[in-house]
Amino acid sequence: MERRLLLSAMFMAAFGLTAGAQTWYKTPQKQQHLKQVEKTLQSRNSEVAGQMFAPQAEGGLWYSYCGSNVTGVSCVGPAGDVNVGHFEAAIYFPESMMSGLAGNKLTKVRIVLGADSESNFTFWVREELDGENLASLDITEDMESIKWLEYEFENPYEVTGKGFYLGYSFDLDELNTENDEYPIACGGNNNDNGLYVKFPEGEWNSLAGEGMGSLVLMGFIEGNIPDIDASIDIATYNRAMTGGECEIQAMVSNNGAETINSIDIAYEIDGKKEVQSATMLTGPIATMEQGVISLMVDVPAESGQYIFDLTVDKVNGKTDENDMNDKGQAGILGITKSSPRKTVIEEGTGTWCGWCPRGIAGMEKMAELYPDNFVGIAIHVDDILEIEDYAPLIGSFTGFPSALIDRLGITDPYLGDNATSLDFGLGDVFEGYNARLCEASLEMSAEWADDSQTAIDVTSVARFNFNNAESVPYKMTYVIVEDGITAESIGEAQANYYNEFFYSFLMGGDPDALPEDLQRFRNAEASITDITFNDVAVAVYDCMGIEGSFEGVIEEGAEKTHTYTLNLPETVRDKNNITVIGMLLDDATGEVVNAEEIKVGESTIGIEETASGTFKADASAANGMLVVTSNAAGTTMAQVYTMDGVLAGSFEFAGQAVLNVGRGAYIVRLTDGSNVIVKKVLL
Repeated sequence: MERRLLLSAMFMAAFGLTAGAQTWYKTPQKQQHLKQVEKTLQSRNSEVAGQMFAPQAEGGLWYSYCGSNVTGVSCVGPAGDVNVGHFEAAIYFPESMMSGLAGNKLTKVRIVLGADSESNFTFWVREELDGENLASLDITEDMESIKWLEYEFENPYEVTGKGFYLGYSFDLDELNTENDEYPIACGGNNNDNGLYVKFPEGEWNSLAGEGMGSLVLMGFIEGNIPDIDASIDIATYNRAMTGGECEIQAMVSNNGAETINSIDIAYEIDGKKEVQSATMLTGPIATMEQGVISLMVDVPAESGQYIFDLTVDKVNGKTDENDMNDKGQAGILGITKSSPRKTVIEEGTGTWCGWCPRGIAGMEKMAELYPDNFVGIAIHVDDILEIEDYAPLIGSFTGFPSALIDRLGITDPYLGDNATSLDFGLGDVFEGYNARLCEASLEMSAEWADDSQTAIDVTSVARFNFNNAESVPYKMTYVIVEDGITAESIGEAQANYYNEFFYSFLMGGDPDALPEDLQRFRNAEASITDITFNDVAVAVYDCMGIEGSFEGVIEEGAEKTHTYTLNLPETVRDKNNITVIGMLLDDATGEVVNAEEIKVGESTIGIEETASGTFKADASAANGMLVVTSNAAGTTMAQVYTMDGVLAGSFEFAGQAVLNVGRGAYIVRLTDGSNVIVKKVLL
């Protein structure tokens, strides 16, 4: 089973959860360029005026993914030149949900429409998105926008037990109002089956997980509706120390008529079967709503990967009436130690983006605050610095600027998760992700392939902290970033909405309230021409991971080596300003496990740093001298390496030592005999 991940930041925020410790299995989504606007719902008539309504109704149940408490919608439309034509949108009810409803009938629909000037509007039911209509309802009356509307099928669709799409189609011949520019209304909960859209001259795309919720569309199914029907949608994959405990979270949907107040989950790990009453992290789960549950499970004493099923055992003390959707797959990676982690922030930015200067400031601040464990990459989109090979990841950005952290979560590249203030908050979010247990160290070297300096030979060495006899679910990907790219050199100015006039008069902001490191943009022009872009991705070598990076089984502590040649793109402006970044990816989840960044001619291979909770040591430069310190009770061994991995000298010291080792860049390895700390020093 392939599991790709991008954690939905909107989902986590909605439930007040922390993403830093949890890896969620999820399906990748395609990039779809959109424009969107927020709208507040208004009432249409007494029958459907209230946004708070019970999904249960006489004789049946309203099935949807947006949930029953939608009070506002995010209306979306296509970005680009093709804004009129034929539109379609749909949600999908899978067989696992419908299998127990065979013989029931879909009789009514509820909808919020974004457009004002639509024509040829049809509701439909299909087994395939581009398949034939199994049932349809043509609407000839005028349809009001941004209001709840309700219609009844003249010929209801009889549920067969198979999965089906409920959707609608319409035409827009011209854009007469702002609403026509944003014709599709989304809102409420996110769900992988909740938002399929086909714009004019385009293909069907799933927009699930892009932070807009689900299509505001509901279908009323009459007949024998189960009281108890819980489904496990996705569950987490976590690292944990062997012999300890590990939290597993799961997202649960309530497809039954009865609110879920308690749920018991059965699972089996390494031959040990358990049934546990889950903690309801988000409280009771109402009908057609989602919630998150938590389990604390024992980690086996043997290291390795454990993939297992979570199965609904009881709901409210009763047997689940639909066993087709009771299982969800979770995972634990048991490791014997945790390696120091370098965390990657891939920033979505663009010269056209007026809010992106705060991302520039945020990434600069991160490099100052976390020089040893922060790796920054600026991914430009829709400007001259965009590189096509990063396209598979661009769809992960929910807006601009955005910060994709270890390909695991999305936040703001300056504000972090701050929603109510302009304070710098990215550091707090970064620290949570960087503190995750790490199952592998990563070391690298990079050399020019020949005297022409048109290609770079890289070698990556990974050491894993567990055994895995079955496979090597890891890949390498490489990025070349370049510093010192000026706006003048590329012929594009950076848009700046923090310019005092623009920010105050057009955006309604208070320039005096801008943080100190954003004040520089207050006094800059609205289009900045004297700005320099750093950490710009100029080449990526298989964005989603190079197939066959490592071969053979994983043995704890043994080296896994990957060699690769990076052909330098002609767009590189100054070879002295480039840095090679290597990322070790978990192939199952897509996340960045660890990373390294080096200049061409540097190497960190052969120097492994291990984590320690008590041993503290440091190496720094002062007045051209190397200063080393340690809190060890006895002596500390210091080994000084050149950047190409050659041992320049070693010595023992107690407390502190000052040495003259000559000018240059060095890697200093400090050990008390049991623990190791590695520092990079420039003299």
